[in-house]
Amino acid sequence: MAYAGYGWRVLPGARWNGRMYYRPDSGLRVPGLLPVVPRIEATARHGQIERWWTAAPFSVLLAAGGGFAAISVPAELGVAAARFSVFRDAPTPTLVHPEGRILFLIEPITVLRLELRSFRSVFLLEPGAVFPAPPTTTGTGPVRWWFPPDACPIGLGSSRVVQEALCQAISAVRYSQMSR
Repeated sequence: MAYAGYGWRVLPGARWNGRMYYRPDSGLRVPGLLPVVPRIEATARHGQIERWWTAAPFSVLLAAGGGFAAISVPAELGVAAARFSVFRDAPTPTLVHPEGRILFLIEPITVLRLELRSFRSVFLLEPGAVFPAPPTTTGTGPVRWWFPPDACPIGLGSSRVVQEALCQAISAVRYSQMSR
């Protein structure tokens, strides 16, 4: 499992079969894309991960904290932020979720910049929060990499760079709305 090679903690999750989420190890229906083991068992240990995926074809869930943080933003804001040179010069692993969210995986931080905390649609995932990663498919479509980790020259991105790009994008949107 490549994610463990980055030191990212992984969990096996329920799968979507086109109609419902289910546990591939038992076939039982579950109420959503949930881990099939307790979250505390999230690990980057290759042996455990191999045992889980040898048993059944689970979805892939990553657990925030323990090596990286994740900033979740609406897709429109994430796309706008990626246009700024501060981000283009130092991209970070970035996921696109079919629900219209973008997740920037960055070096560990505990709080967002004050300017970002005032937006309810921008948030830092709590340590231990889980989210799907490729090749997982959700009820609304596949999760995919926009900037895959192996294409990012410095691995995890700088929280300063990503937050600066987000602030620049917010300012640009505000300016364009005021000039209409």
